[in-house]
Amino acid sequence: MPVPLTILLIEDDENDYELTKGLLPNGKTQIVWAQTLKIALQEISKQLFDVVLVDLGVPDSQGLCTLDRIAEAFQQMPVLIVLTGNDDDEIAQNALKRGAQDYLVKGQVNSELLQRSLRYAIERHKIETQLRKSNDELIIVNHALIVARDTAIDASRTKSEFLANISHEIRTPLSGMVSIAELLTLEDCSPDVNELHQVLLQSSKHLVTTLNDLLDLSKLEAGRMVINITDVDIRAIVKEVLMIIEPTAKRKQLLVDSVISEAVPILISSDSLRLKQILLNFVHNAVKFTHEGSVQICSDVELRGDNHLICVSVKDTGIGIAEDSKTRIFEPFIQADAALNRKYGGTGLGLAISKKSAELLGAEIGFDSEFGKGSNFWLKIPTVV
Repeated sequence: MPVPLTILLIEDDENDYELTKGLLPNGKTQIVWAQTLKIALQEISKQLFDVVLVDLGVPDSQGLCTLDRIAEAFQQMPVLIVLTGNDDDEIAQNALKRGAQDYLVKGQVNSELLQRSLRYAIERHKIETQLRKSNDELIIVNHALIVARDTAIDASRTKSEFLANISHEIRTPLSGMVSIAELLTLEDCSPDVNELHQVLLQSSKHLVTTLNDLLDLSKLEAGRMVINITDVDIRAIVKEVLMIIEPTAKRKQLLVDSVISEAVPILISSDSLRLKQILLNFVHNAVKFTHEGSVQICSDVELRGDNHLICVSVKDTGIGIAEDSKTRIFEPFIQADAALNRKYGGTGLGLAISKKSAELLGAEIGFDSEFGKGSNFWLKIPTVV
């Protein structure tokens, strides 16, 4: 058997009470009658009501403030329908704005209209309550996400600062190890001992390179990397990079050269250290992943509206990059796949550092690659020529 609706009727006129009671279905509603707001508030404190029907003109409360006092008693607006003799559009609109589900005028209401209003009001109130609950939950979740984000940012900053500090502490004794290893290779020793000295030297240099990468990445993530904009000779940087990589390329019998357009100015405004670092990383990867063919550094000017972009690219005929690895290639500690990491080694930090450095320069960085045919990594530098 359905539970009857419990209705609080706030109405001072007994005749109107009887008329309203007669409009409601017998057996389906249970009415509590309150002739004043004071009595109504006492009833509210004693039991829960499904619906409140209220007249805005009771002896101890007049007008829309009646709705506010009822809402305070419930701690939130209940399913409330105004049933009043005042046919005023402005009052009706303000009542609805205060949370009333409907505004009915006495003398214009029949049984069918009142019952339909009750049904619709209850359903609307359920939906609004659920929406408020969902909104409150979203606010809580959003706050938790903000706290988690801030905590993660703080943790990342702390980690980066720790790495930056500890890297400096490790670099000093490591530099001493490299110097000693270089001196040992100059000693007149047996071939076996000389080989051990060479292994020691190469291992020490590899540690220095890895440490430098970690230090640069930690500085970039901690926002401590300083950019020094000066006049830069791009041709001199390309020449220096080619000299550094040439011995490795010769051992692999690779052709390494450069093509620089005459349109590229002699000097551009940028950070020479960061440009050299990015270009060295491009060329180092190109030589590492190319077994035969060539590696070429190219530079040209790209006009984009009134802006000049100096485009520097490194093209190789190496193994290329698989499609499923392209989206991750600039992430730290990531290489194209695990098999390549085992075969070629490396920390996977070079491209991540290059990308962050390029962002600091306001430059664009990217690549084009076809698996099995080669890659073309490029940097586009905004500059004043």
